[in-house]
Amino acid sequence: MKLTKRLILTVLILAIFTSCFSGCKKDAEVSTDALEVVTIWGNGAGVNVDAKIAQEYNETIGKEKGVKIDFQAKEGDVSQQISIALQSGNAPDLFGGGKIKEFSQKGYIAPISKFKGGKEFVDNAVKHGSAYSEDVNVSGNEAYTVSLSVLTFGLVYNKDMFKAAGIVDENGEATPPKTWDELREYAKKLTDKSKRQYGIILPLKWSG
Repeated sequence: MKLTKRLILTVLILAIFTSCFSGCKKDAEVSTDALEVVTIWGNGAGVNVDAKIAQEYNETIGKEKGVKIDFQAKEGDVSQQISIALQSGNAPDLFGGGKIKEFSQKGYIAPISKFKGGKEFVDNAVKHGSAYSEDVNVSGNEAYTVSLSVLTFGLVYNKDMFKAAGIVDENGEATPPKTWDELREYAKKLTDKSKRQYGIILPLKWSG
């Protein structure tokens, strides 16, 4: 599932740059000399997948549109490498991570909305679970990055305990909380220290 979401979002990113860099091209066959090269730096556990996606793109859509993805896998302190590259004017067109607020204030990076279809792309990413917050991937109300993957969280609740505590709907069925306020309220109702019964338990242990 994580791989699928990564593939989908990565393809969407590549699709944006296809439209950005090929929008002014004619329908005529594009020569090799006229290729628009988009350099991307990547790092982490998924670089092999990203490299494969870039290769497939170059051999199909990119070949048709005259766009080539130059994907480069990086190791070590990538954030530092990016900072140095930006200062020297040798930065890639796309990269992951970095100091969004600092980079945007210095004019090193452009918001996604500046590209054709960018606003719609961000709206769609949010719709499918990408989180946006100031200084993380947003600066000055503009989004600069897009998540390559999202995590899905679920709530497991004990219907019998809910019914016993009177947390039910008009039909007497257990009703899970829909807001953080309700979660807090229900947790208090469900807690009974004399029975060592707790209204909520958070899985704090990471499991792969």
